Amino acid sequence: MSLQSRLFRNDPKLEAAASSDPAHIIQGASGEHVRKIQFALILLDDATIDPDGKYGQATSLAVLKFKQKRNIINRSFQTQADSIVGKMTMAALDREMAAKELVPAGAIQIRAVSPGSKSGIRPGAFGLRATLLLGFKIDLNFPVFPGGNLAKIRLTPRSTGRLEIINGISGKVKCTNAVPGKGDASKISFLFDPAQPGFIPLTRLNPIPVGPLRDRPFEDGGTVLVTKDPFIVLVDAFHPGDAFIDAATTTSANTMFLEVRAPKFGGVPGFVPPTKPRPNSKFISAKDSEPNRSGRNEGRPVNPKGTGRKINIFGSSETPGFEDYTTELGFSAFSLTGESAGEGSGDLAFRPFTEDPDPAVFIADGTASDICIRDSPILPVTIKVIRRIASSGCRLTFSTTVSGAAQFIPLLKTEFPGAKIIEEPKDPKDAIVMELP
Repeated sequence: MSLQSRLFRNDPKLEAAASSDPAHIIQGASGEHVRKIQFALILLDDATIDPDGKYGQATSLAVLKFKQKRNIINRSFQTQADSIVGKMTMAALDREMAAKELVPAGAIQIRAVSPGSKSGIRPGAFGLRATLLLGFKIDLNFPVFPGGNLAKIRLTPRSTGRLEIINGISGKVKCTNAVPGKGDASKISFLFDPAQPGFIPLTRLNPIPVGPLRDRPFEDGGTVLVTKDPFIVLVDAFHPGDAFIDAATTTSANTMFLEVRAPKFGGVPGFVPPTKPRPNSKFISAKDSEPNRSGRNEGRPVNPKGTGRKINIFGSSETPGFEDYTTELGFSAFSLTGESAGEGSGDLAFRPFTEDPDPAVFIADGTASDICIRDSPILPVTIKVIRRIASSGCRLTFSTTVSGAAQFIPLLKTEFPGAKIIEEPKDPKDAIVMELP
C-alpha cells in the first residue's frame, strides 16, 4: 500500500522503505527523504533535532524514542525497539502525519503583530538556500496544512515577537526549538503569556529568562493555554536557530515558522588593520601589531588582496576591514569584551550566518577574495562554505594558538589539494596562508 500523507507520498525512497526490507533507512543515510522524516518527528513527537537531511545520532535517537513510545517492535525477531525506519515505522509515521494533515486549518490563526509575518516564505530550517521572496511557497512535499504555505516570523537575537491567536479559546500554543541549546542559556526561543507574572522586560533577554520564575524548569520552547479571543503571546528570541510555533484546538491547527538570525554585523570603530607582519612573514601579523578588540594581535591577515569581500569566519571583531560571519548557527555568539560572557551579561553579540537567504546578509557564491579563520575549528560545513564563497585565487589565512588546533592545517591541505601555499611557518606550525584554485 502506498503512503498516504502529503509529506511522504510519491517519495521513491520512503515508498520503498514502507514496502521493502532492504530499503530500510538507517543511521548514515542522507537526503530529502531523511529531511521529511526529521520534519515529521519534530511535528509529531516534539523531537529536538535539526532537519538537515542527515540521519545522524540525534535523528537515530529521535526515531528510537518514537518507536519506544508506540511500542513499534517486530516480534518475529526483536524484543525491543531499534532506530531503523522500516515498514512498521514508516506506516506509523505516515498514519500520524496523514491524521495531522486532516486537521482543518484556518479556524485557529496565528497573526504576527510584530515584527510582522511573511506568509509563504520558504523556511531556512530545511537547509534550503534561495533568495528571499514574498509569496514563495515551500516545497509541495512539505505542505503540512491545507494551502501549502507556512507563515514565517523572523527575529534577531535578544528581541521579542508579539503574536495574536485568533479563534483559539481552550486550545494551546506551543513553541518547539529545532535544536535547543544546552540549558536555558543557549535556548533559541521561548514563548509565554505576558500576563503571567515573573518576566522582567528589561532583563528578560540577557540572555535567559530571569525574575521570580527564573528557577522554574522551563520546557524547551514554552506552552501557553489560550483563555480568550483574541489572545496575545510573546516569543523571546535568544540565540540564532529555528523553531516551530504550533497553535491547536480539538478541531483546527496552524503552524508558524520562527527564524532567529543575526543581522549584518557592522565594523568596529577605533581599530585599524594590522600592517606589521611577524618575523619571516609577509602575510601574518605580529604580536605587537596594531591592537584589536580580541586582545590577541598575532595571526591576522596583513595586506589582504581586497579585490572582493573579506570574510572572517567565527570572527569576533579582531580584524578590521573583515566581515564577521559564522558557518554554523551553534557558533554564533561571542563576547564584545573578549571575556567569557556570563549569565545576564549584556556584552554578547551574534555573528550573521553565511547561508542566511536574506539578501542583506547572504554571501554570494565566489565573491570572497580573502577568508580568515583564527583559533577556531574547521568544521565540514565550514569547508563547504569556503568552497562556495571563495573566488578564484581567494587568499585563505588560518592561524591558531589553541592546543591541538594545528590539526586543521593538514586538513586544509587535504581539502584544497590544488591550492597554492604561499606561506607556512615551520616553527611553530601554527598557521598557513594559501590561495585557493
